[in-house]
Parts: sequence; C-alpha cells; structure tokens
Amino acid sequence: MAEPTDDERWFEVLTGRAEASEDPEAAALRKSILAREQRDEADTQSDQLALRRLMARLEKEELLEAKPVAPSRTRWYALAASVVLAALLVPAVIQMTPDSLDGTDPGEVWRGIVEPQELTVADPEAISAELENDLTALGISVQRYEYEGRWIVDAETTPAERDAVAPLLDALGATLPYDGRVLLAFAVP
Repeated sequence: MAEPTDDERWFEVLTGRAEASEDPEAAALRKSILAREQRDEADTQSDQLALRRLMARLEKEELLEAKPVAPSRTRWYALAASVVLAALLVPAVIQMTPDSLDGTDPGEVWRGIVEPQELTVADPEAISAELENDLTALGISVQRYEYEGRWIVDAETTPAERDAVAPLLDALGATLPYDGRVLLAFAVP
C-alpha cells in the first residue's frame, strides 16, 4: 500500500482516524473545533432556557395576548388632514390641463366624450360641406354627418397640418383645440 500524502495524513488526524502525534497542527485544529462545538451546544441550551424565562415573564405580565389598540388622536388628525388636502388639490389638478394654459378650449370632456364646438349658421349643410372640401383638399380625413338636426364635421389633424387649418376655423368663428381635433356642430339659428 502506498504511503499517504501530507494532505491525506492531515485529514485523517482532523477527522480523528489517525493519531494526533502524526500531525500536531491538525490535532490542534481538531481540538479547537470540538471545543467550539461544545460551547455552541452550551449556548443553545442557555438560549433556550433564557427564551423560556422570557416567555414566562411575558405571559405573567399579559403581554402575549393580542389586544386591539385604538388609533391615537394623531392618526385621526392625519386622516382628517389627508381628506382636506385631497378635497382641495383634486379640483386644482383637474383644472391644470394644457387647454387652460394656452387659452384654447377643446370642449367639455365627460367620460371620454368631447362636445363639439357649436356654430350657428344660415345654411349648416352647405357650410359643413364647404369645410369638408377645404379639409379634404389639405389631405385631412374628414367625417361629415347629420345628427339631431345638426351637421357635424369631425377630423383629426397632425401638428404639421394645424397651421393651415387654423385660418379656416377662424373664418367660421371656431378655434382649433390644443389636441388638433376638429369637431364642429353646425346648426340653424
């Protein structure tokens, strides 16, 4: 059988399968590891004893039972302040839209429905057809239809087309909204 290498001999002493005299360094390390293990076991036992003492004291002082805690006055004041702040800020934030900043009004928006700009003219059908032709000549896709006795013109414009569309709407007394959507309702006076 071959002679064991230094590493093999060291591991044999460390595991306790060989005599400590073969490698005193490994024997000292083994002794240190065993002493540490004994200390850890003693610490675990003392920790468990300390935990039992703590639990007994908590039970004695009735601190382990869950009792409902009433909110403090500070929490009620904080809740009231939050409600007041929300009531004041929400309307202000709603009013801070781009249409209120640049002076144009795209119409009332309610649940995603945009109300058209109302224009009163002598001949709604002819004027809406003329606007439809002008917008189509600019390459804009237009929908024109009659609804509840009014002629509606609906078109989406790109930023590049808006400079050409604005004068057409100005001539009719309408404004181009900030989003570029042309939505006009022509009616008889």
